[in-house]
Amino acid sequence: MEGKGGEDMMVSGWNNGSPNNRTGAGYGIRLSKKDRDRYFRREWVFVEIELESDGVVRINLSNSFWRNCTELRSSKI
Repeated sequence: MEGKGGEDMMVSGWNNGSPNNRTGAGYGIRLSKKDRDRYFRREWVFVEIELESDGVVRINLSNSFWRNCTELRSSKI
C-alpha cells in the first residue's frame, strides 16, 4: 500500500474471526499503529483506497481506528 509522498506501508489482510462470506462483512486491511500515526490524520473521517476489482472505495475511519483497531474495514474488501 502506498502512503503519502509515494512511501510504502506494510499491510495485511484482516477478518474479525467470523466474516460473512455472503455479504463480505468482517474483512479489512490491517496496518501498524506506527503507519496509522504517520500517514493518517485524526481530522479525517474517511479514506479512499483503490481496489483492482471495485475501483475507488470510501472507507470510514471509526473512533476505534484511533484507539486499538487499526483496520480499514469494508465489505468491498
